Amino acid sequence: MTTGDTQPTRPLPPYTYAEPAPKKRRRAWPWVVALIVVAGLAVAAWFAGEWIARDVVTKTIREQVITQLSLPEDQPIDIVVQGAVLPQLIRGTLDDVTISSDDVELDAFAGDVTVHAQDIAIRGDADTGPRLRRWSSTKSSCARCWPPSTTSRPSPSAWPHRTSRCRPS
Repeated sequence: MTTGDTQPTRPLPPYTYAEPAPKKRRRAWPWVVALIVVAGLAVAAWFAGEWIARDVVTKTIREQVITQLSLPEDQPIDIVVQGAVLPQLIRGTLDDVTISSDDVELDAFAGDVTVHAQDIAIRGDADTGPRLRRWSSTKSSCARCWPPSTTSRPSPSAWPHRTSRCRPS
Protein backbone atom coordinates (compact mmCIF):
# COMPACT_ATOMS: atom_id res chain seq x y z
CA MET A 1 0.00 0.00 0.00
CA THR A 2 1.03 3.47 -0.66
CA THR A 3 0.83 6.45 1.62
CA GLY A 4 -1.90 8.01 -0.47
CA ASP A 5 -4.15 5.03 0.27
CA THR A 6 -3.70 5.29 3.99
CA GLN A 7 -4.63 8.94 4.28
CA PRO A 8 -8.26 9.73 4.72
CA THR A 9 -9.90 12.01 2.21
CA ARG A 10 -11.37 15.05 3.82
CA PRO A 11 -13.86 17.34 2.16
CA LEU A 12 -12.91 20.91 1.35
CA PRO A 13 -14.14 23.55 3.72
CA PRO A 14 -17.19 25.47 2.54
CA TYR A 15 -16.35 28.20 0.01
CA THR A 16 -16.66 31.71 1.30
CA TYR A 17 -16.26 34.81 -0.82
CA ALA A 18 -14.16 37.48 0.81
CA GLU A 19 -14.33 41.08 -0.33
CA PRO A 20 -10.98 42.13 -1.75
CA ALA A 21 -9.16 44.77 0.21
CA PRO A 22 -9.80 48.21 -1.21
CA LYS A 23 -7.01 49.29 -3.50
CA LYS A 24 -4.99 52.18 -2.28
CA ARG A 25 -5.88 55.16 -4.43
CA ARG A 26 -2.98 56.87 -6.10
CA ARG A 27 -3.15 60.55 -5.72
CA ALA A 28 -2.76 62.70 -8.83
CA TRP A 29 -1.96 65.99 -7.14
CA PRO A 30 1.78 65.29 -6.56
CA TRP A 31 2.16 64.70 -10.30
CA VAL A 32 0.24 67.85 -11.13
CA VAL A 33 2.36 69.89 -8.73
CA ALA A 34 5.56 68.39 -10.15
CA LEU A 35 4.42 69.17 -13.71
CA ILE A 36 3.60 72.77 -12.77
CA VAL A 37 6.99 73.19 -11.04
CA VAL A 38 8.88 71.76 -14.04
CA ALA A 39 6.92 73.98 -16.46
CA GLY A 40 7.58 77.03 -14.26
CA LEU A 41 11.30 76.25 -14.14
CA ALA A 42 11.38 75.83 -17.93
CA VAL A 43 9.68 79.20 -18.47
CA ALA A 44 12.00 80.88 -15.95
CA ALA A 45 15.04 79.31 -17.67
CA TRP A 46 13.81 80.58 -21.05
CA PHE A 47 13.43 84.16 -19.82
CA ALA A 48 16.74 84.08 -17.96
CA GLY A 49 18.51 82.64 -21.02
CA GLU A 50 16.86 85.23 -23.29
CA TRP A 51 17.92 88.06 -20.98
CA ILE A 52 21.52 86.80 -20.78
CA ALA A 53 21.75 86.14 -24.54
CA ARG A 54 20.31 89.57 -25.42
CA ASP A 55 22.79 91.23 -23.04
CA VAL A 56 25.75 89.34 -24.53
CA VAL A 57 24.67 90.09 -28.13
CA THR A 58 24.13 93.78 -27.36
CA LYS A 59 27.51 94.10 -25.62
CA THR A 60 29.27 92.29 -28.46
CA ILE A 61 27.70 94.53 -31.12
CA ARG A 62 28.58 97.61 -29.07
CA GLU A 63 32.22 96.49 -28.70
CA GLN A 64 32.49 95.76 -32.42
CA VAL A 65 31.01 99.13 -33.42
CA ILE A 66 33.32 101.02 -31.06
CA THR A 67 36.36 99.04 -32.25
CA GLN A 68 35.62 99.16 -35.98
CA LEU A 69 34.71 102.85 -36.06
CA SER A 70 37.33 103.97 -33.50
CA LEU A 71 34.70 105.63 -31.34
CA PRO A 72 35.33 106.68 -27.73
CA GLU A 73 34.50 104.02 -25.14
CA ASP A 74 31.84 106.22 -23.53
CA GLN A 75 30.01 106.87 -26.84
CA PRO A 76 26.29 106.23 -26.25
CA ILE A 77 25.09 103.60 -28.73
CA ASP A 78 21.52 102.31 -28.82
CA ILE A 79 21.22 98.73 -30.05
CA VAL A 80 17.85 97.07 -30.64
CA VAL A 81 17.65 93.39 -31.60
CA GLN A 82 14.10 92.55 -32.70
CA GLY A 83 12.45 89.27 -31.70
CA ALA A 84 13.59 86.46 -29.45
CA VAL A 85 17.39 86.22 -29.46
CA LEU A 86 17.82 82.56 -28.50
CA PRO A 87 16.18 81.11 -31.65
CA GLN A 88 18.14 83.57 -33.79
CA LEU A 89 21.40 82.46 -32.17
CA ILE A 90 20.50 78.82 -32.77
CA ARG A 91 19.79 79.59 -36.46
CA GLY A 92 23.03 81.55 -36.76
CA THR A 93 21.61 84.86 -37.98
CA LEU A 94 20.24 87.94 -36.30
CA ASP A 95 17.07 88.81 -38.20
CA ASP A 96 16.72 92.53 -37.51
CA VAL A 97 19.17 94.85 -35.73
CA THR A 98 19.00 98.64 -35.40
CA ILE A 99 22.06 100.54 -34.19
CA SER A 100 21.87 104.28 -33.56
CA SER A 101 24.07 106.88 -31.96
CA ASP A 102 24.15 110.66 -31.65
CA ASP A 103 27.08 112.89 -32.53
CA VAL A 104 29.23 110.30 -34.30
CA GLU A 105 32.42 111.61 -35.89
CA LEU A 106 33.81 109.58 -38.79
CA ASP A 107 36.62 111.27 -40.72
CA ALA A 108 34.93 114.24 -42.42
CA PHE A 109 31.46 113.38 -41.16
CA ALA A 110 29.80 114.28 -37.91
CA GLY A 111 26.19 113.53 -37.19
CA ASP A 112 23.51 111.34 -35.70
CA VAL A 113 23.58 107.90 -37.29
CA THR A 114 21.03 105.09 -37.49
CA VAL A 115 21.80 101.77 -39.17
CA HIS A 116 19.15 99.12 -39.74
CA ALA A 117 20.51 95.70 -40.82
CA GLN A 118 18.81 92.37 -41.47
CA ASP A 119 20.05 88.77 -41.69
CA ILE A 120 23.35 89.32 -39.91
CA ALA A 121 25.39 86.10 -39.87
CA ILE A 122 26.92 85.45 -36.47
CA ARG A 123 29.16 82.56 -37.52
CA GLY A 124 32.24 82.85 -39.68
CA ASP A 125 30.99 80.29 -42.22
CA ALA A 126 28.38 82.64 -43.72
CA ASP A 127 28.87 83.42 -47.40
CA THR A 128 26.96 86.70 -47.39
CA GLY A 129 26.98 89.64 -45.04
CA PRO A 130 24.09 91.60 -43.61
CA ARG A 131 21.62 93.34 -45.83
CA LEU A 132 21.73 97.04 -45.09
CA ARG A 133 18.15 98.21 -45.23
CA ARG A 134 18.31 101.81 -44.14
CA TRP A 135 21.05 104.22 -43.24
CA SER A 136 20.25 107.70 -42.11
CA SER A 137 22.04 110.71 -40.76
CA THR A 138 20.32 113.81 -39.44
CA LYS A 139 23.27 116.14 -39.86
CA SER A 140 26.40 115.97 -41.92
CA SER A 141 29.55 118.05 -42.11
CA CYS A 142 30.25 117.20 -45.77
CA ALA A 143 27.24 118.57 -47.63
CA ARG A 144 28.89 118.12 -51.04
CA CYS A 145 28.83 114.33 -50.68
CA TRP A 146 25.98 113.74 -48.36
CA PRO A 147 23.28 116.36 -47.89
CA PRO A 148 21.71 116.37 -44.41
CA SER A 149 18.27 115.69 -45.91
CA THR A 150 19.37 112.30 -47.29
CA THR A 151 17.41 109.44 -45.72
CA SER A 152 19.10 106.57 -47.50
CA ARG A 153 22.72 105.90 -48.34
CA PRO A 154 23.53 107.05 -51.89
CA SER A 155 25.26 104.75 -54.33
CA PRO A 156 28.99 105.39 -54.91
CA SER A 157 28.28 106.57 -58.46
CA ALA A 158 26.04 109.33 -57.09
CA TRP A 159 28.86 111.01 -55.17
CA PRO A 160 29.98 114.20 -56.90
CA HIS A 161 33.66 113.61 -56.17
CA ARG A 162 35.69 110.57 -55.26
CA THR A 163 37.94 111.49 -52.39
CA SER A 164 38.30 108.85 -49.71
CA ARG A 165 38.01 111.56 -47.10
CA CYS A 166 34.39 112.27 -48.02
CA ARG A 167 33.19 108.79 -48.90
CA PRO A 168 31.65 106.72 -46.11
CA SER A 169 33.01 103.21 -45.92
